[in-house]
Amino acid sequence: MKFCAKCGTKLEEDICPQCSYTSSSKQDKPNQEYLSNIQPVNNDATPVRRSSGLSMGAKIGIIGATIAAVLLIGIFIAGNSLSKPSKVVSKFEKAVASDNKADLNNVLFCDDNRMEINENTIAPLLSYFKENPSYLNTVIKNLNNDAIISEQTNGLTVATGKSNQSILTLTYTGKKFLFFPSYKIDIQPTFIQIKAGIKDVTFSLNSTEIGKSDVDNYSKEYGPFIPGKYKLLANYKGKYVTLSEPHDVDLITANDGKANIDILTNLNYIKVKSEYPDAAIFVNGKDAGIKVADAQNFGPLNSSTKVYATLTKDGRTLKSSEYTVSRGDTDIYLSFTEAENRVKNTEKQIHDLIYWYTRYFTAAINTNNFSAVEYCIYPGSKLYDEQKSYISDTYNQGIKETIMSFNITSCNLNADNMTGTVTTEEVYNIDNKGSSSVKTFKYKYTFKYNEAKGTYQLESISDNS
Repeated sequence: MKFCAKCGTKLEEDICPQCSYTSSSKQDKPNQEYLSNIQPVNNDATPVRRSSGLSMGAKIGIIGATIAAVLLIGIFIAGNSLSKPSKVVSKFEKAVASDNKADLNNVLFCDDNRMEINENTIAPLLSYFKENPSYLNTVIKNLNNDAIISEQTNGLTVATGKSNQSILTLTYTGKKFLFFPSYKIDIQPTFIQIKAGIKDVTFSLNSTEIGKSDVDNYSKEYGPFIPGKYKLLANYKGKYVTLSEPHDVDLITANDGKANIDILTNLNYIKVKSEYPDAAIFVNGKDAGIKVADAQNFGPLNSSTKVYATLTKDGRTLKSSEYTVSRGDTDIYLSFTEAENRVKNTEKQIHDLIYWYTRYFTAAINTNNFSAVEYCIYPGSKLYDEQKSYISDTYNQGIKETIMSFNITSCNLNADNMTGTVTTEEVYNIDNKGSSSVKTFKYKYTFKYNEAKGTYQLESISDNS
């Protein structure tokens, strides 16, 4: 009986049916080491190998696969737990409580990609929560309700969008790492509709300029912004007025997510009228550089602006009535009637003042009694001291004076209606120790209204020859 020299299989022919080994013509001796492992079963049994068990590599592979499976299961369980909607709400609540802008930024989301969400833009929302803790409690309650609904429906309800009209809602945003659901706090974008009646008004939101009106009757929507409390500042610098108007903007309570703000509504363009079209207009005491005739669309002016006009007539400066602009005014009238009446009245008062001054002055010289003319002179003025000395010196020289006539050649009342000048031509008879002569003098006086006395008095005198 022959056996394969290579594997020990019983051979019927020279080619081994087991390993295809070809034997030589002479019977090869079987491998002794191999044959030592072969145990015959009965007399006709085919020799077989002894089982040596799993290899070390196979064992390591099985152990590794088992560990990997356990880890994957653990990760899946942990991932599902961490991805629960309630975990996102909890993270949101903790971030707000600790003022952690970075963590809050990570859980916020907006489906309007125009709205920037970062640590700077979420500041107004955090500030609002601090100032309104009861509102924060309502938000947390609503978010927890969203989380319960989402967990019960596997995110289907919240996944389609906002579950209610709240500004902040829990939203399903897709899968994370292929398996785990992802949730964030969805922010409703808000906007500001700004209206301004005039152009060239700049708008700043929380100290950042956001726009400028480029036409009259301007209207534009700005946004989107994260809901919160903002400070809107409108600045205007015009030819006649400079204004800065602040507005508190609450985008939490805004209707339909939009706050409507009307800017500088107290600014008006007005038409100025007067009986004197050539009168010069003054705004808040400053010359506006425009005449009444040219002020058909004058401004804009705010509701506290004071307007008047001046006119030079017959050498006198007249001031019109002063008008304070009110909200909604479209035209104003600057009247000179009172000024003209005042000038007439003042002229009469100045005429009487000069009349009595010249008579009391000569009486004071002739009697050495300054008090006779004192009432006509403004207390503490230059003229007061000069005449007090002159009266005494002239009397001591034995000079006597008599007023023969006087004539007012001009009278000018200043725009303040309190001061002015008057020029005169006065004729006196002067007796110097028995020698008489008639002399004519031309003087220029300044006068001032004494409110305590309720009359005008002379302040100074100069030669006007």
